[in-house]
Amino acid sequence: MNILFFIISEGLKGLFRSKFSTFLTIASLLLTLTLLNIYFLISQNILQKVGELRGRITIEAFLEDGLSENEITKLQQKILQIAKVDTAVFFSKDAALKKFQELFTDDYSQMIEENPLPASFQIRIRLDGGEQNTAQLISKIEKLEGIDEVIFHRKLLTAMNYYSSSLRQKLIFIGVGLLFISFGMLWINIKITLNAKARLIETMELVGAKRSLIRGPFYVQSIFEGMVAGVGSLFLCYLLVYIFDLKSILPYYELFFYPIYAVLISIILSFFTCFLAIRRRI
Repeated sequence: MNILFFIISEGLKGLFRSKFSTFLTIASLLLTLTLLNIYFLISQNILQKVGELRGRITIEAFLEDGLSENEITKLQQKILQIAKVDTAVFFSKDAALKKFQELFTDDYSQMIEENPLPASFQIRIRLDGGEQNTAQLISKIEKLEGIDEVIFHRKLLTAMNYYSSSLRQKLIFIGVGLLFISFGMLWINIKITLNAKARLIETMELVGAKRSLIRGPFYVQSIFEGMVAGVGSLFLCYLLVYIFDLKSILPYYELFFYPIYAVLISIILSFFTCFLAIRRRI
C-alpha cells in the first residue's frame, strides 16, 4: 500500500517538477485529439450524407397484366419478406397514368384508347452490401411470379458504391495518419522527459530500486496527462462547434461526440506510448 501511494504521489509530483515537458505532452496530445475529433465528426457526417443518398435509390418492379387485388397483396408481402427490402409501395395503372400526365402538359388520354402503363411496385432497398448482393436481391424480385420487369439504376449505384468506398478508404487513411502523428509527438516528449530524469533513474537503479517502482510514476503521469488532454480536446471541440456555428453544416454532431470514449482513447494512447518508451529505456 505504501509503495502504491509512493508511485501515485511521485507521478503527480513529476507533473509539476517538469512543467514544460508536461505542458508539451498535454498540448501535443490535446491538439492531435482535437484534430481526430473534428476528423471523426466530419467523416461521420459525410458518410451519413452518402448513406442517405444511397438510401433514396429505389427500384421499380412492373407487374404483369390481369393480376387481382388479392394476388397483388400477396406479391407485395413476398417482396417485403425478402431480406434488405424496406418498403414496397404499390402504384396502380391509373396512378401511373396520372403521374405520367403530370410530367407532360399535353392531354395524352385523348390520344390513346386505353391506359398502356403497367401497375408497379416502387421498392426501396438497403444498399449496405456490395453490388453482387444487390444484384442477387434484384434477381430474387425478378423471379417472383407476377413480376414482368425490374428497372434499376445500376450505373448510379455502381458510381455511388465506388465513390463511397474510395471516400471511406481516404478517411481511414487520414485517421491512421493523425494517430501516428499523435504517437510520434508523444514519443518525443516522453523521451525528453526520460533524458531530463536520466540521473534520477540511474541513482534509483544503483540503489537497487525495482523497475516497477521506477516506471510506476511515469505511468501515473501519462494517465493524468491523457485524462487532461482528453477532457481539454472535447471542450475545445464543443467550443469550436458553437463559436463557428458548425451545427448548421454538421447536423449530426450530437450523435458522434462520445466524451467517455474520447477520454479513454486519450488515456490509452498516452499510457501505451509511455509504456513502449520506458520499456526501451528502463
